[in-house]
Amino acid sequence: MSMARNGKALEKLEKLEKPKAEANSRLNLKQGPRSGDSPDREMRGDTRDLVGRAVGTGGKRYEQAKKVVEAQEDEDPAVRRVAREAVNEAGKRFGVSR
Repeated sequence: MSMARNGKALEKLEKLEKPKAEANSRLNLKQGPRSGDSPDREMRGDTRDLVGRAVGTGGKRYEQAKKVVEAQEDEDPAVRRVAREAVNEAGKRFGVSR
């Protein structure tokens, strides 16, 4: 899934995952540390990590890409231009046509 092309879908996914991540966080605080073999291990983490995994990347990379995608809608034309150039350059680098 291309983050630049599917920004709205990723935004919805993030909104769906955020309450789950917050609930897991509260649960972890109440129960204390868990073993690494916990069956819900893949569901743990920050919202950005969960969404990042869903699109095949890490949470930090997803967060960075999200900022670039959001910048494409900025009021300042110069910011929009730079953000679009960054997305286009990343697409060329990873073989994604736009």
